[in-house]
Amino acid sequence: MLADVPVIVRDGMRFGFRYPYINPQTGRFVKERDLADAMLEMIDRRDGYRPREWVLPNMTCEQATRTLETRLRERPRAPGEPWTEGLVAKTSTLDTQRYWNPSDRARFESDYQFLESRIRTD
Repeated sequence: MLADVPVIVRDGMRFGFRYPYINPQTGRFVKERDLADAMLEMIDRRDGYRPREWVLPNMTCEQATRTLETRLRERPRAPGEPWTEGLVAKTSTLDTQRYWNPSDRARFESDYQFLESRIRTD
C-alpha cells in the first residue's frame, strides 16, 4: 500500500476482526469466486484508490508508536510513578527489528546489557 498499490483481500480472512486498513481508499475484500472480476474492476478504477495517502497518516510505525503511547498515558499509574519520556518507534525489516531512528539503540544500551545479563543459559 505504501507503493500506492491497492489490495484485494479474500473475504473472510480476518483473524477475528475485519481489517480496518482494507477500506474504500486502500482496496477491498472479495469472495474467491469474484476475484477475476474484482481484479479487472480494480484496474479499470485504479484512480479511485489512494492507499499511500491513507497509510501514511494511519499505519506507519511512528503512528503506531504514538497510538500506543497515548493509550499507555491514559492508563492509571501507581502513585508516584512518573511518566519519564515518550516511546520510540521500532520497526520490523526483512531480517530483524530496528529502531526507526538508529541513534535510539545507543540510548538503550544499558537496558540491553541488563536484559542480556538476565538471560538464562541452562
